Amino acid sequence: MPTAPSWQDIARRYRGSPDSEDRLVELVLAGSDPGNRHWKGHVEFDRMLSNEVATTPDEARSLVHWILSQR
Repeated sequence: MPTAPSWQDIARRYRGSPDSEDRLVELVLAGSDPGNRHWKGHVEFDRMLSNEVATTPDEARSLVHWILSQR
């Protein structure tokens, strides 16, 4: 089992969803809710810690845009 989802796995899961970019930006900044482990059973590390101290909203959006462009 991989440690975390690959960029391609994330892109496949969220690409095409109408609110995916906003949702992922929120996850990058605030982290994921431990009770909502959407990768549970697929990866060992199934939650993300908050990054809002180290990452600006514009940086998070740029990162998410890049992730969603991965094939």
